[in-house]
Amino acid sequence: MVKPSHIIALFLVPALFVGGFLLYGKIKGEPFRPASPWETSAKTVDARMEGVTFHIPGNHLRSLLELSDRKPDELANGFMVHALMPDFLPFSYEHKNDFIAEGQLKKVVYVSIERLCSGRGRRTGFGPCTTKSRLKGIFEAYAEPTVPALGLDEQQTEVVSGMEFLGIRVSTTTSEAGRFEDDVFSALDENGYRQLLICGRFDRWPNPQCHLRYAWRDKFLISIRFARAMKDDWAVIREKADHFFTSVSEWPEEAT
Repeated sequence: MVKPSHIIALFLVPALFVGGFLLYGKIKGEPFRPASPWETSAKTVDARMEGVTFHIPGNHLRSLLELSDRKPDELANGFMVHALMPDFLPFSYEHKNDFIAEGQLKKVVYVSIERLCSGRGRRTGFGPCTTKSRLKGIFEAYAEPTVPALGLDEQQTEVVSGMEFLGIRVSTTTSEAGRFEDDVFSALDENGYRQLLICGRFDRWPNPQCHLRYAWRDKFLISIRFARAMKDDWAVIREKADHFFTSVSEWPEEAT
C-alpha cells in the first residue's frame, strides 16, 4: 500500500520545481514565458541577444524563451518563430488549419535564430569564431556529402534553383549504413558566405523536410525548416525571414 506521505511527496516535488522555476524567472527580472504555439495576440515579447533587442509578436513566437546565466538580461539559446508562406503570416484562428496541416502541402516555416558564436563556440577548430569559420564548421559537421554529385547517376541528382547540388549524405549508423538520407545544396550569399540547404529524401523519409542555414548580419545563425516541396522557394523564404527579423530588431549602433 502506498503511504499518504508518499502520495503527498509525489505531488509536492513537481509543485516545488514549477514554483522554483517561476520564482527564478521573477528574481532574474523577466519571467520565463513559454510561448503558446497558438498565440493570437500581436502583443510583443521583448528579448535581448548579443546586445540586440527583439520585439517579437506573440502570434509569431513558437519557442520557449530562457534567460542566460552568463548574461542574465539576455536569452540563453535564442528563439523560434513560425509563419505561413508566402506572406510570412503569424498564427491566427482564420489560418489554424494551415498551421496544423501535415505532409508536403504544409506551407508553414519554422525559423530559429541563435548566436553565431556563443560560449565555447567563440573558438573553433579553425581558430577564433568568425562568420566564415562558424559556417565552415557547420558545413563539415552536417552537410559534407559522403557521395559527391559527380559520382551519382542522373536519377539520383537533384536541382534547386539558385543552388549548387553538392551530393547526398549517407547514413553512418550500423542499422541504416549506406542508405541515402539528405540532398545537400549550397549557394553563396551577397557577402560571399556559404548558405546550406539540406533536404531529406522521399526514398528515405515519409515526410522529408529541408533545413536552410545561413549567417545573418555577422551576429546570428538562422535555421529555417520547411517541407521539401517548398525547396525551390528557399530564396523567398530567406528574404521574408530576414525582413521579419529586421523589422522586429533594435540594434544599439543604429539608435538615434
